[in-house]
Amino acid sequence: MNEATLPRLLSLFKHTNAFIIERFDELRIVLELAEVKNLNIDAIVPATAFLNARDTLLLSVIVDDGEPVDFYSGGDSSEFTSELESKFSILDDEAVSFTLRISKNIVDGVISIYNYQDFILYLNSLTIQAVYQEFSSYIQKAGFLIFEFQSTENTLKSNSIWFVDKGFTGTPEVADRQSKINKAKSSCHFNYLSKFVLNAEDFAVESQDLPELADFMNRLATILSIAYLFDITSLHGDTLEYRLNGYKSINGTVDLKLLETEPDHQYYKIYNWVYDSGNFTDKTGLARNIISLHLEQLNNLSLKGEPFTSIQSSYKVYEKQNIKQYIEIRNKISDQLLGFHDRANKIIETFASGFQKSAFALMTFYISAIILKVLSKDKLIEVFTIDAATLSTAFILCSIVYYFVLKWEVNAQKLRFENNYVDVKLRYTDLLDEQDINRILNNDHEFTSDLQFVDDKAKYYTIMWFVFLGIFFFTTWLLYFIYNPALLHEIRDWLTHYSSTPTAKKP
Repeated sequence: MNEATLPRLLSLFKHTNAFIIERFDELRIVLELAEVKNLNIDAIVPATAFLNARDTLLLSVIVDDGEPVDFYSGGDSSEFTSELESKFSILDDEAVSFTLRISKNIVDGVISIYNYQDFILYLNSLTIQAVYQEFSSYIQKAGFLIFEFQSTENTLKSNSIWFVDKGFTGTPEVADRQSKINKAKSSCHFNYLSKFVLNAEDFAVESQDLPELADFMNRLATILSIAYLFDITSLHGDTLEYRLNGYKSINGTVDLKLLETEPDHQYYKIYNWVYDSGNFTDKTGLARNIISLHLEQLNNLSLKGEPFTSIQSSYKVYEKQNIKQYIEIRNKISDQLLGFHDRANKIIETFASGFQKSAFALMTFYISAIILKVLSKDKLIEVFTIDAATLSTAFILCSIVYYFVLKWEVNAQKLRFENNYVDVKLRYTDLLDEQDINRILNNDHEFTSDLQFVDDKAKYYTIMWFVFLGIFFFTTWLLYFIYNPALLHEIRDWLTHYSSTPTAKKP
């Protein structure tokens, strides 16, 4: 124990009555002093050196109903001492009270505990509902809590709540509480599920260094385990109303102060197993069935035997019975996945077919025009007259319109393809866990590849289509102007004349 401790400070005073309470945010001590003649006034302030730097202290001495003599941590101790000596020098039979108040500040999730026994008394004086409210409000600030003993060297730890001495190292884990809360909301009703940001593992401890505190923490873990497992629970002060629908439907009310802490933590083990990975719905239903068979006393919810072992055995049998169905569902999803591959190929095949038809039609037209020209003149000159060039351009424009119609069709089919894929995933969520579905579908890797395949092919065919049409358009008009140069001169002269003519002025 450190030289400067709270007990050493209190030992300076002889008192008749004492009021001591240590809460999460404050330690308050009020003493009615029996004698002050032999009080070492100069030792009072040095005895407050136990105060943690993050906290603030107020000492207050009141003689009868007079004005208090106060000392604040960090203040002038000489003024406090001299004023106290002055008060005591004229003291006769007046009543004297001494008040110590330490305001605790939470820094990085750490809270000071100055008197372990008084803190335990305070926790036990609260209702279970109030205890959860206290822990929930403080744990949200950093995601964990560290209670730092200032005058003991014991240790007690859960996953996220530590009781340690001043020389502690490390930090508790910041748990993802909300995911389990969301799971619980889907299968049970607990009236404080949205108000308490707490899970059972926040309180479950194994060490017995502080048996009274360990028992209290494990009781809190058991109560939350029950709330997360039963169908309906409602907490009011120290009373828990519950309803459990299993092989037997059970409801009742239990006084939580009478709830016994399980030596083998059956409720907590079942809770951990249910909320771990796997099919949550099936696990919850199985757990409720087995618990309903093992409930021994409804007034304290005690369990007989080892229901956790029974649940694990039953689940193994359940898995064997359902493995065939699971494989069938998995194969069905795989078959549908292959069907999606075929649909992706058909989407782009429609586009490719349209390109081929358009190209074939244009090539047929051009070949026919050339053959007719050769047959009529016995030589390949002036293939494209103005009529043929205009008609060729019309065919090219029709091909462009046909392209946009096919592109719209591809986009519509692609959107329907995506929606159908999402619908298939949603359809199987009633039968399989979301992680299972993602694993079977390889986290949508094949689906993403199919979409990329459609996009890439559409892009390549688009480029080919317009290059093909551009070549035909350029060649048509190039040949026309080669055999009709006069038209080029006329166009040039017209442009020259139009550009040189002054713009008519308005009157």
